[in-house]
This record gives sequence, structure tokens and C-alpha cells, in this order.
Amino acid sequence: MLLESATRCVQAGKCIKADLLVSVMELMVDDKIVNLQREKVAVLKDYFSKNKDNFRSNNYCAVMATFPTIMEKMQSLNRGQLDRVNELMQKSLDALPIT
Repeated sequence: MLLESATRCVQAGKCIKADLLVSVMELMVDDKIVNLQREKVAVLKDYFSKNKDNFRSNNYCAVMATFPTIMEKMQSLNRGQLDRVNELMQKSLDALPIT
């Protein structure tokens, strides 16, 4: 949906590709997105730290048993990031000048 809106904006001459580029670049420094990314890294570090013995011993059954929990947490954080990206992109597209 956002890609279609961005494409229509450029094709209609309402914005230039540089406007879209700046909008995407702003996502990289958004505090909420950055904090979610930091949380994802912290979750993964904690996960690997807690399960290092299973990884070292190649105990793949034990490792696989832990996947549902970590995957659920990561998916939740990913959804949060995507929701924020969609929110910011929609605001950016709404704010572009109409020519």
C-alpha cells in the first residue's frame, strides 16, 4: 500500500524521488525504530548466552525446543518496527506537497 502510494505520488508529479529517499532515511534514525532494534539485539544476545551450552554441544533438539519462544519475541518486535515504519511513511507521504 505504501509503495503504491509513493509510486502514485512520483508519477503524478506531486513529489520527487528525493522526497521519498529522505523519508526512508529518516526511518533509520527514528528513536522508536532504533530502540526496537536495540531490544532485538539484546534479546538475541540473551538467548544465545542462555543457550550457548546447547549450541556448543550440538544439542539441536534442545536448541529447537527454545525456538518458539525466541521466534515469538522477535516477531513481536519486528511487527512493532513495521508498524512504526508504516506510520512514519504514511506521515511522510501525507506531508508531501501537492503540485
